[in-house]
Amino acid sequence: TTAGQSCTQGGNSFGIVTCTNTACNPAIYNFSQPEADRLLARMQLIFPQMQGENLIVQYEDLQLAFDGRGSPVASVTVRIVNMNFEFLMLDALLGFTPIAMPEFRTTLTTEDLRSTG
Repeated sequence: TTAGQSCTQGGNSFGIVTCTNTACNPAIYNFSQPEADRLLARMQLIFPQMQGENLIVQYEDLQLAFDGRGSPVASVTVRIVNMNFEFLMLDALLGFTPIAMPEFRTTLTTEDLRSTG
């Protein structure tokens, strides 16, 4: 690009794609069950109670680009939903009931992600 030229992708936007443990909507890209399972397995190392229905991955085209990049810059948001906090000892001793936790999410832009060495 040259000085003053817009760096947006314009009409090439893919909008927002939301993926659950079984499919992506809209289905503009091929859903990968092995990749979804791999992500869930990594998260279960830290939080074993997590199940596929608790994980949502969202890709959003930010309508940005920069010189030398042939694809849109997107943000990737990983969300954990519908989880409960359980009082392990207090539940057994005092009858505490699980508490619904709020949604947790984290986002990175794809220019910060790296898939090769």
